[in-house]
Amino acid sequence: MNTIFAKPEGRLAKSQIVQLLDAVCQAIEPTETQYNSATERYDTIGQFLAEENSPLRCFQPSVYPQGSMRIKTAIRPDSGKEFDVDLVCEFKRMPHSDPKVVKNLVWDRFHNSDRYKDMAVEKNRCVQIQYAGDFHMDVMPCVPGQPGWTKVGAVWVPDKKLDNWKPSNPIGFARFVETAAAKRPVEAITLSNRAIEAKAADIEPLEVEYSFTKPPLIRIIQILKRHRDEFFSKNHDKSPISVIITTLVTHSYDRCVTSKTYNSAYDLMLDVIQGMLGFINVNPQTAEVWIANPSHPAENFAEKWSADPSLAEWFYAWHRQAIAGIRGLAEQDAAGLDQVGTALENSFGTVAAKHAVRALSASVRDATSVGRVGVTTRGLVAPLALGVQMASKNPPHTNHGS
Repeated sequence: MNTIFAKPEGRLAKSQIVQLLDAVCQAIEPTETQYNSATERYDTIGQFLAEENSPLRCFQPSVYPQGSMRIKTAIRPDSGKEFDVDLVCEFKRMPHSDPKVVKNLVWDRFHNSDRYKDMAVEKNRCVQIQYAGDFHMDVMPCVPGQPGWTKVGAVWVPDKKLDNWKPSNPIGFARFVETAAAKRPVEAITLSNRAIEAKAADIEPLEVEYSFTKPPLIRIIQILKRHRDEFFSKNHDKSPISVIITTLVTHSYDRCVTSKTYNSAYDLMLDVIQGMLGFINVNPQTAEVWIANPSHPAENFAEKWSADPSLAEWFYAWHRQAIAGIRGLAEQDAAGLDQVGTALENSFGTVAAKHAVRALSASVRDATSVGRVGVTTRGLVAPLALGVQMASKNPPHTNHGS
């Protein structure tokens, strides 16, 4: 057993839990190389759609990312499958009032190209470009809202199944998340070292090196998306879509950071996850569940839940398990990392768990070697900068005989 921590009775410190979960996120998110490759390829697609000999050029197509790649919450599928990059192809000039015609313009452009014809697959609201390797790109055509239309959204998307236009606002949704992510929690500063020592598990401030390496909101979304993937690994059809998780977490995070103070990033994370359910609306007469698109409130992200009530039941079951998993990490015995690794593996998968345990182990060894951490009298690893009373390495000799 790895006995990197001092005493079996000590529990894993909150700063260490945050460090572990941050390492999980680093293990599952696209690498910088993958982000750069995706950016290069969607730039190429944008140029292809708008180049001089393109029949779409006169409609002024503008290609830009949306979804998780735009807001930096993308994760790699645990199964080893490709991750998707969502792109918008917005025509600044209206090509046609018929959604089928607009969709076919984009499909024909890819399908008739020597470069993309073997990579293009038509989907309900997009054309998917399948690259061999890390990812595929979903190119969603859309047009600006037109005067005289019954409903006016930021953009309108052709829906093949409905044979109609669907309103959307990908830029507005991204700004909703980005605005919240830019907000930082207010720190509750503990003035008494004695009070800190009395709460041995609560000795971590929200200092940069003991918090997440990306904005807390982004990390919380990634953590929950991976937990969801593990929970529904054998039941994908019942899994909540990412936009539901992102919407609920963002609402909850915004409320938490604007109305409360926190002693640690762990406390903030747990409070945000617990508060997600407060932004799910249920009609008392019809029992319809409504999770509004914050950038277009008339759109219900949970519309499928009405047709299949089990989707809501599965969501609530997953949410309870996610809370239990995060809480359970704070109850882990800090005598070794073996049990911690098992708990992480159950929630986030084997590869991410092993990466996180190795990262924490290396971090503690490095910090101990240069004297930046010590062991408290309660047996927890803590930053020396906190001023907490540390256990003596060589207790004074008190046995003087009789």
